[in-house]
Amino acid sequence: MDGGGGGGEYGNLNDPIPSPTRSANADGGGEDVVEGSPPPFKIRKLGAPGTSSILAEDPSDGKIGEQMDSMPARGGHVDTEMSEFKCGEVADEDLRKDKMNGGKSSQQIKNPGEVEMDLGKPNSIISEQEIKELCAQMDEMVAFMNYRIVPSAPLICSSSSRSSKETKDEHDKAPQSGIDGILQRLADVRRDMSKLKLELTPFRHKYPYEKVLTSSEEREKRLKSRQEYEKMDNKEKARRQMEFDASDFEGYCQGLTSFVEHFEFITLVSPMHFTHYTPRQIPHHLATYGTTLQILSFKIANIDLDLKWPLLEWPLQVYGVVAARDNVDRRRNILFLRGRGNFQEITQEKPFLCLTGPSRAILAKDHVDLEVQLKLKGPTESEDRVLITKRCQYSGYHTDNGLYTLTLNNRLCTTELSLQQLYCQSVQATFLRVGGFVKGNTSPFIHGGRVACSSPPHGGQETAPPTQVVLLDSRYCDGGKMPIGEEDGYLDLSRHVVSVELRRVRDVSEELEETLNVFIEAYSDSPPDSPPKVSAKADFMVKPQYCGISEHECVLAGSTVKITIAWSPILRTNKVIL
Repeated sequence: MDGGGGGGEYGNLNDPIPSPTRSANADGGGEDVVEGSPPPFKIRKLGAPGTSSILAEDPSDGKIGEQMDSMPARGGHVDTEMSEFKCGEVADEDLRKDKMNGGKSSQQIKNPGEVEMDLGKPNSIISEQEIKELCAQMDEMVAFMNYRIVPSAPLICSSSSRSSKETKDEHDKAPQSGIDGILQRLADVRRDMSKLKLELTPFRHKYPYEKVLTSSEEREKRLKSRQEYEKMDNKEKARRQMEFDASDFEGYCQGLTSFVEHFEFITLVSPMHFTHYTPRQIPHHLATYGTTLQILSFKIANIDLDLKWPLLEWPLQVYGVVAARDNVDRRRNILFLRGRGNFQEITQEKPFLCLTGPSRAILAKDHVDLEVQLKLKGPTESEDRVLITKRCQYSGYHTDNGLYTLTLNNRLCTTELSLQQLYCQSVQATFLRVGGFVKGNTSPFIHGGRVACSSPPHGGQETAPPTQVVLLDSRYCDGGKMPIGEEDGYLDLSRHVVSVELRRVRDVSEELEETLNVFIEAYSDSPPDSPPKVSAKADFMVKPQYCGISEHECVLAGSTVKITIAWSPILRTNKVIL
């Protein structure tokens, strides 16, 4: 995709509502733990088959003074962590009650039929599946709070006065209801989550690139370095930031070695893995129709012309890589890839990279890593300069229409990655062929053209989001010409794969709605630097399929355009094909 149509003409992407802190109650047996004390159990981290289990233990001694000193190094907040120490009396009372109940909590006694997880036993374990189920429940609660509760805030409820016969003691013993009860439960959830985080901290996974500063000497060294940084001029600050970004990215790449053999390895998973299955043959334990991430455009929004940085002036000759990684294989899913000899010229009028990926759908059930490594081409290779080196993690930002813009910047430039998360079930569509004009006939794309697609609005939306996935735009092609085969009349698309939502016509029906809108435009003759003028256009709706191949036709300026699309669900993991 070239970002040409993905965000400039069509985009004013909505800013998301920030997600609140995830919270949920942790149910389960065992004795409550007083803050500051090591947990009375061991969590066994399960490795791959054939590997030994690792027992993690809490090295902390529970001293408040030492934990206060180490708060900045852990990245904690003083107010938040101090609130954990204020709950000692509550924990002591809970511990006393548990002992009176024979080591069982009140929750265990009320629900005798539920499966208990006795964390007091030395051989108890918490499986990866249990942790994932808790995370899913927390995600569901976060979505509910964002979509349903935040828009209705502030919450107001008129509480009826208590009966005149009800004594004060009876009122105090009765469970709170209304706003007061909600406030109490929210306070309990926040307290319990703080306790849970503190107890799980000794078992956290540590990545090789993480650096923990704990000593006072290190903190003083960092403060002194910060003071020196503030005294630098803008050019020296830019140079220092570039060094930091490079070091951070290198550490991130080293951390990836536990998932992939080499961080530059590219995903080999096909977007048509299940295309030639029949719907009933698809192995559902290997395939998923889960939420996906649609990449719309990548834009170099601004550069700092006042910095007087070498090569930092319009137009920019840009090359490098932009990629995404998901949990299918943790390998690079290329969005943009160009070498030094095939750079793209970026101007203020055309600031979008000509994207060529993703090569398959990006699964967004878990976090997605995004990487940007772009350089500026100089007169010689030794004179090339780094434009931006950044990495970030997308963990799902809930917005009404799923649109979001990630801003990655440094002191040289500001870049914007526009994307859309498809919350519904989805499949991946691969555009195999577009065109098929008869040889000898006049093509409608003499002066260029554009092929794009988008999703129609949902039932509750009046209009569709102002975004399109651009598969081809002649303005970003060599010489501004439409790449079309002389013999077969088919277009050479820049991008081939898009994610398509699965929406049912009715809740009780298996029939799918038409959720893919395809647009084809032909340009008229116009000056190179001016916006293109559309001489002819055609669009049509496509109903997605679970698998298989579909063929479609439309008429553009008197010529028949043929479109062939392959459909497939998404592979859960690449382990089944290795």
